[in-house]
Amino acid sequence: MRSTGDDPHRADEDNDADVSLVAVTRQYAHYATVGIMFPVAIALGFFGGYLIDRWLGTIPLFALVGLCFGVAAAIRNLLQTVASDKDD
Repeated sequence: MRSTGDDPHRADEDNDADVSLVAVTRQYAHYATVGIMFPVAIALGFFGGYLIDRWLGTIPLFALVGLCFGVAAAIRNLLQTVASDKDD
């Protein structure tokens, strides 16, 4: 009886499983960064505007403008990620 280590077909199946695991892990990491970037972009936009409002002593105008820029940046990042996923 031969061991599975001597069977070349078995080794190919193991390599295929490793490659697919690596691909799934990379895809998961790719989308996990989007999940982090989305709220961070929105928060940075809002708090950047909030700090400008405090510095100028204005109403929360710049906080709302910063929030809009943050949402736009987050959506842009999401669309870029989806577009780059289609290219792969």
